[in-house]
Amino acid sequence: GRAGRTISDSTIRIEMSILAAIMRFAVGKRYVPASHLFEGMPKLKTNRREAFTLEEYRKLHTKGRQWIRQATTPQGTWYRNMCYNFMLIMCNTGMRPPEAKNLRWRDINTATDKDGQEILVLDVRGKGKERKLIAPLSVGKYLDRVRELSKATEPDDAVFTIINGKPAKWLY
Repeated sequence: GRAGRTISDSTIRIEMSILAAIMRFAVGKRYVPASHLFEGMPKLKTNRREAFTLEEYRKLHTKGRQWIRQATTPQGTWYRNMCYNFMLIMCNTGMRPPEAKNLRWRDINTATDKDGQEILVLDVRGKGKERKLIAPLSVGKYLDRVRELSKATEPDDAVFTIINGKPAKWLY
């Protein structure tokens, strides 16, 4: 694909089935040996990232709190607090960076799951796709901290902003 373009698994599968048909045709015409045919669909490499271990997550927490205390200016403290809470939200939701950039306060809601437990539901959008993320209520605490830091708290405002309340072009 072209640079900057993401190809979906379904597109790859279609392209692979076309390639398989071309290869069958080429073998039938004896343009290539039969040994060049492949059976089934080749395994696709996944780009899934590994999750943090509990030890790594605790280290992020500890270092993050220390890093905030080491700030030397009010602006530095603000950005470090925002970055720390952003990291906690991202780790606990699986949200992708484009989805975080597009997140608005109106996209955050509470609901009750099938067991009667209250959960957080985030309606996220990124790269032309929409999905719902289900998060534990602890993420609500991190979002509350972001709201306290922010100058932009109206429903249509971006959740992740820079210090003046404008949407962040680059996420911390």
